[in-house]
Amino acid sequence: SVARKKIPIPKRLQFSTNDNDDDAREGQHMDLQPLLNHVKQIDANVLKLLKQQQQATLSLDRQENFLKILCNNQKKTCEKFKKI
Repeated sequence: SVARKKIPIPKRLQFSTNDNDDDAREGQHMDLQPLLNHVKQIDANVLKLLKQQQQATLSLDRQENFLKILCNNQKKTCEKFKKI
C-alpha cells in the first residue's frame, strides 16, 4: 500500500466539506454568543465608570477652585488685620 502523507489538523479542517463541519461551526457560533454578551456588559460597565470618573474629576476641579478662592480671601483678610 502507498503511505499517505499526514495532513496537519488545521489544513484538514480548512479543506473539509462535511455537513457535520457546518453544524460544528454553528455550535461554535452559539458558544460565542455568551462571550459576546459578556463583552458587551463589560463595555457598558467601562462606559459607566468613565462617566463616573469624569463627574468626579469635574467635582474635584470645582473644589480646587473654591479652595483657591477661599485661600486668597484668607490671605487678604490676614493682611488687613496686620494693618490694624
